This record gives sequence, C-alpha cells and structure tokens, in this order.
Amino acid sequence: MSKKRRKKQPIVRHPFKIRMPNGKERKLWFRVRAGEGRPELSVKDTHVLESMRREGIGDTQNCTMAVCTQRSPEQFNHPVEGTVDWYPSRAYVVSEVFDKRRKVRNTTLWVDGECYAYIHRDNIWKYNDTLRGQQRLLRLIQENGPYQVKLFPWRKQDNSKSPKPGGKTRDRSRVNSRRASPGAAKRLAFARGEGAFQIAKAQVA
Repeated sequence: MSKKRRKKQPIVRHPFKIRMPNGKERKLWFRVRAGEGRPELSVKDTHVLESMRREGIGDTQNCTMAVCTQRSPEQFNHPVEGTVDWYPSRAYVVSEVFDKRRKVRNTTLWVDGECYAYIHRDNIWKYNDTLRGQQRLLRLIQENGPYQVKLFPWRKQDNSKSPKPGGKTRDRSRVNSRRASPGAAKRLAFARGEGAFQIAKAQVA
C-alpha cells in the first residue's frame, strides 16, 4: 500500500515597510518562521515614554509593544535584530537581515531576511493608537507596576479568523478594520527604531 504524499506547506512571507535614509519608502519581504517558546514581556513606563519620543502612535514598528519587544531580546529563544511589527493579535520579530536578497529554494520567491511570528491574546494594542491611550497606559503602569504580555508561537495550521501573515484572513478576505481603532486602520509602520535603521542601512546600494 503506497503512502499518502504529504502536502507541502507554502512559504509564508511578511512585508515590512521601511523608510530609507534617502526618504523613500521600500517594502521588504521576510520569511516567516513559527515562534519559539512562550516569551513573557514586561511593559514598563520607560517603554511607553520611548514610544512617545519616537512618535509611535499608530505605528506598528514604534508603538509601546514594539519598543518593549526590542528592549527584551533575552526573553526570546532566537536572535532579535531589533525590528518588530506589532498588530492587534500578532507580532513579527525580525531575527536576521540578509546582506543581499535571497531566493527561497525551489520557489520563485525572494526574501530580505527572516522573522518569527507570535500570537498574543491581550488588548494592549488599544493603547497604541492614540496619545490619550498611551497616557492612560503610562498611568496604569506607574500605579500598578509593569504590564505583563505573553506571546504564543504562531503555527501555519492556525484556524483562527484573525489576520494571517500577509494581511489576509483564512477565507482570503482582507483584515477586518472593525477589530481595530481608527488609529490602527491608518498605520503606516514607517520605521524609526534601531533595528529598522539596520535594515535600511543593509539595503542601501
């Protein structure tokens, strides 16, 4: 009896929008790996203040949680380059930026690096998209101590209806804007963080 051939899992990529040193916008594609372990992040008041200084309102790469992730590399079981995309239910953490764009083996796809995908089930993203939200989060942390956020590994067989890597839901519809505040709907994720600067520097010809 012949064995059933296993269906090959598709290559998943995630786009990062980066503002280059010359001011131009560029989209870089990163191969998505499933997250490792269950990192626990402690959001401190210093992370909120740093996000405010970066003008990180509505910015997936400079919001409070992106800053917190960048400042907590010891919580992860893989390298943390410093660039993060933080969404209402998922987080993408860059682990490596290639010197030159590489072609994925046995495909026609090209990638600029690799990132790990995680799921989070908290509502802290609601504080990321307005100045009032950031101020409220800062006050909560100063009164009650660090805000704890747990990450869970994303899996390709995830059956939830939340947005998948690449920006579409399982039924191929677009991300449901009703899940997020108006600020989240207009996020551009133009990076000004340390990791994003490294990406931009690596891609300048």
